[in-house]
Amino acid sequence: MSKLPIRRVAAPAATAVLFAATVLAAATPATAAQQGLLTCRGDSQSSFNPAITTTPTSVHFDAYETFGCLNFVGGVKLTTGKNESHGYFTASCSSLASPNNPNYATFIWNNENSSTVHFATSRSESVGGNVNIIQEGTVTNGFGKGSSVIETITLLNTSLTQCLTSTGLTSAKGPILLQFV
Repeated sequence: MSKLPIRRVAAPAATAVLFAATVLAAATPATAAQQGLLTCRGDSQSSFNPAITTTPTSVHFDAYETFGCLNFVGGVKLTTGKNESHGYFTASCSSLASPNNPNYATFIWNNENSSTVHFATSRSESVGGNVNIIQEGTVTNGFGKGSSVIETITLLNTSLTQCLTSTGLTSAKGPILLQFV
């Protein structure tokens, strides 16, 4: 008779342990994937010279980005950031991102630390009348060194209508999603 109570206790306990292990195994990757190392949202403003037109040409750009960050990482409270980028890329109205034009960006954080990112790839996609420029790379120096980075810049349709005018697209702005994973 002593075995019956043990089975009753052991079976529910084993079920509870198995259930808890299953829940933790399933929840841990999803939570890590959702949070990542750092997630920031912000705004981008860029100017182009010469203006971007329907003909592919080398264009000088000046980009200014500001961010509000959602995650606190390892006790480090990175709540805001900014980036200024300048350089050249080949662009036209039909291709606002040059996949063969890697670039570097340095993000300055509210605690005066920085992250230098080498964006190795860049592509553009049209989505719902907007253009998303997606850059992917790796942190080469500073906070998050070795982490993968994905930056999505959405150029709103209202600014892209200039691209089809005789003066071309001289500036663009829109929201940004920056993720260190």
